[in-house]
Amino acid sequence: MSYPRYSIWGRVGAVGAGRIAYAGALLGAEIFLAHTLSPPDFGSYKQLWEVFYRPLVASFTLGVPAAIFYFYPRTPQEGRGRLTSLAGGVLLGSGTMVSLGLLLLASPISLRLKNPDLAGLLSDFSPYIGATVAASFLEPFLLSSGRIKVLVCLSFSFAILSASALVLPVALGYGLDVALLGLSILGIGRLAFAWGYAAGRSGGYEGCGGLGLLMRYALPLGASSALGGLSIWVDKAIVSMFYPPDAAGVYMVGAREVPFVPIFLGSVSSVLSAELNRMHGEGPEAMVGLWGRTALRVAGAIFPLFFFLIAFSGRLIPWAFGEGFEGAVLPFRLYLLMLPLRAAAYGPLVAALGRPDMVLLGVVGDLAGNALLSYLLVPRVGPWGAALATSLMTYLHVGFLLWVIGRLSGLSISQLLPWKGMASTAGCGLLGLSASLPFLKLGPAVLALSAGSTAFGAVYLLSLRLWARRW
Repeated sequence: MSYPRYSIWGRVGAVGAGRIAYAGALLGAEIFLAHTLSPPDFGSYKQLWEVFYRPLVASFTLGVPAAIFYFYPRTPQEGRGRLTSLAGGVLLGSGTMVSLGLLLLASPISLRLKNPDLAGLLSDFSPYIGATVAASFLEPFLLSSGRIKVLVCLSFSFAILSASALVLPVALGYGLDVALLGLSILGIGRLAFAWGYAAGRSGGYEGCGGLGLLMRYALPLGASSALGGLSIWVDKAIVSMFYPPDAAGVYMVGAREVPFVPIFLGSVSSVLSAELNRMHGEGPEAMVGLWGRTALRVAGAIFPLFFFLIAFSGRLIPWAFGEGFEGAVLPFRLYLLMLPLRAAAYGPLVAALGRPDMVLLGVVGDLAGNALLSYLLVPRVGPWGAALATSLMTYLHVGFLLWVIGRLSGLSISQLLPWKGMASTAGCGLLGLSASLPFLKLGPAVLALSAGSTAFGAVYLLSLRLWARRW
């Protein structure tokens, strides 16, 4: 059966819409819980997601989703079902391992983090983490096979059900433990769908070379993803070691990338991975050209967010989460410093150029530097020191990846990205910022945010339209 061919931005839009719906549902649930739960309980909730969910999912997927992107277009049609089943089997074993491990280690982990209440919550939440790992083959399968509508419908349905599972039990007085248990049941249901729809459709297998070849490609990327997850995790873990759950929870509200932006960028990265691997026969220069054009389009969306939120986050965070979260503003601004770097998806290009080991090497350096700097800064300057360490190491990491891309493609740094266009986009963002600043101190926060964003958007879009004709 053939499926319609979508443009690269059509696929980004479709995938991004589903992911944004899921992120928006979780963010709405988080804001509700911030206003409903006690500070220690909310801090425990944030620890579950930031200290456990994000790094463990990144670690235990083992690079298999990225390997599906690589091998699927290179595998004959009759062997693709078997490829998906093979990948799904690896992930099912990995997800089962992480879930059982968390169940067994919940008590000692909670004692190490000086949060005894975490043990029961972690036991309720661990099946969700394991099921997420086990079902992570579904999205690359749907993207690579062109089943975009199925992916979008699944994403929107899962978003609504996830928010309901978290909010309704707490609103009805059943507590956070019941909400987490409901979320775990939902995750297991999604895993069952993944096997029934995708991995169960196995045919004759040929073209990828079996489990050995699959994992030889996947494991360097898996190690990179695992260490990247630890890089995201390490600042939260170190803050949790030195500060109680309520203070750590405030830090974790701020120590995040802009909500929805990682979802959008992840959608771009997934679609771009599939496209770069599809055009592998056209040569490195063509692949870098597509990568650079994509980065310029992405910059047009994230550069204005960077400038606006640097100025207005002091009004936004206390308004959204409550007056007790003013301490989250500084970590959030330090995390914002990484946002302009996110315009380009470096890892997928390096992997598509055939050197996933270089992705791994860059992540190792990032993690080691982040852990050391965070450990040195947090007890001396406070929780925000961990956010500063994360931002500094990200700049060094990106510099290394640009050097690697230049070496692999034979192009100079000046040829890798459309620097002039990106500088012009940043200039338009500065013009928008200057138009919004008069509204920064205006009355209630909601009025300042709405008026400031309107002024910013109008000036940014107008200047971008006028300037865009020159590049």
